[in-house]
Amino acid sequence: MKFSCGGVLPKEIHNVAQLPSPLVLQVDQMVDLNDDDPQDNRLLLTMTDGVQFIYGEEIQHNKDLNVSLPAGFKVVIHKESILNGLTRLVPERLKVLGGMVEDFGAAHDKLMEEVIADRKPKS
Repeated sequence: MKFSCGGVLPKEIHNVAQLPSPLVLQVDQMVDLNDDDPQDNRLLLTMTDGVQFIYGEEIQHNKDLNVSLPAGFKVVIHKESILNGLTRLVPERLKVLGGMVEDFGAAHDKLMEEVIADRKPKS
């Protein structure tokens, strides 16, 4: 991302109330915030433009987002407000483009294996 666009997020990201639109960002990490109820998806995304990071919290379920997506996939976000580096994501303003970063791929696969192993009932 850094080499392709040199950063698209505003330099003073923590002082901005509205993100410019549209933005293509890379998702470096995704965490399920609601592990008690598998039906209630609420994800926290760490996104980057290659220079800066912002966080996005899924506040409405987006059928295209799930923790099994490959590391480094790209998203487009539109007209999102931001507060202290956190944007609240809704399906109408976020589109998954896909893709992956191969260096992240092996680490992501290992992490997914650990997550699945942790969720299996202990005997």
